[in-house]
Amino acid sequence: MLILSGVSRNCIRFPLRRFSTSHHVSDLRNQLKEFSTQQIIFTFNTLARSGVRDWNLWHLLCEHVKPQVKYMHVDDVLQVVHSLAKIAYKKISLLNVINSILLNKNIILSTRQTTQYLIDLKKLDILDPNTFISLVTPKLNEEIDLFSAFDLCFIIHICSKLQIADTFIIQSTSAHLLSNKEKLLQVLKDKILVIIVLRSLAFLESPNELFNHLLYERLPSCIYNFGTQELCNSLFALVLSHLELPFHQISIDVTNAILDAISMDIEHLVNIEVNQLQICLYYLKYNFSAYQEKHEKLLNEIDSLQLRTTPSSSKMQGKVGKLLDEMRIKHQSEMRIGPYTLDYAIVPHKVAIEVNGYTHFYHQTTRMNANTRLKYKILQSMGWNVCSINYFDWKNKGKQEKLEYLSRELKPLLTICC
Repeated sequence: MLILSGVSRNCIRFPLRRFSTSHHVSDLRNQLKEFSTQQIIFTFNTLARSGVRDWNLWHLLCEHVKPQVKYMHVDDVLQVVHSLAKIAYKKISLLNVINSILLNKNIILSTRQTTQYLIDLKKLDILDPNTFISLVTPKLNEEIDLFSAFDLCFIIHICSKLQIADTFIIQSTSAHLLSNKEKLLQVLKDKILVIIVLRSLAFLESPNELFNHLLYERLPSCIYNFGTQELCNSLFALVLSHLELPFHQISIDVTNAILDAISMDIEHLVNIEVNQLQICLYYLKYNFSAYQEKHEKLLNEIDSLQLRTTPSSSKMQGKVGKLLDEMRIKHQSEMRIGPYTLDYAIVPHKVAIEVNGYTHFYHQTTRMNANTRLKYKILQSMGWNVCSINYFDWKNKGKQEKLEYLSRELKPLLTICC
């Protein structure tokens, strides 16, 4: 266990003006030398609560505390991270030291501390899958009963965000929530938790018993109490959960009810919700037996907005484009088709070339994630063939090998030889 300073937290008293941001950094550095560990922690907490965003000051505090971290009590270490998360100051060198300490098997975190630490890392946008798995898996094995309903929902949510299709984590959290009546009731009473779990399990392609319980026994009674964000997320979860399955009567009824509710509140949709709805409607147009004229009218209304998202191009995508030029294949880049912007399009042959980095796949797998598979299904429904250029097939090839690889992948999709 980390060492706890002898200074009581309840006995810390000193004027904040001593480290006011108006002081010169050199003066502040000298003053910090006089502070005890507990005064430093108090400083972190107070400045974070006050919303102070003097990055020179935060840099100085982080540099000062970094050598002391390994001697601090675990509560104090976590307080440092929590303070940094509050003001979104990402001091990577300090956070790496803290992370390595907390991953030490001799350090014991409670389930609540574990969840809060994960939340703080997520806020700082530095939570990586390996840290998440290392912290969560043993806790679920040994102390799953001590996690709250919120904690377990958050774990499922993070699995989705980090694209971790970990069967043990997903199934153990889902089964525990479903079997524990008190925790399940807490989830059922909170519409936000219902949507978080539904959308996360749908993205992870885990339509398990918990998913079906929330979707068919809880969601229908919530629909007309939802805002637009919850409605669009519900619809997206329904679509993702039916990529391989046909819609049955109950899912048809729920889908129609959600679409009707969205139509009544269409003017309040923000861009991300409009884009989400557009994707869903394109999928439903070709895969939903109950698709009606009113749905087509709604889709046309959204299409007329000509919503555009800013495409992000990778180095790999740029190299693919140069090789297509060398192969003298006429193509368009960033072409809009339906709700998507294609990486490259060979228009005469209706061939879409999609360059897929690791973000298109579940963590440490070659299995495409649900969002990418949804995109492919929609494009194929619209009459396009999709050529996938995947990073794990591409990264270790030389130029000639890449040319041959491109030719081999494209040839079956073109009516003329590359």
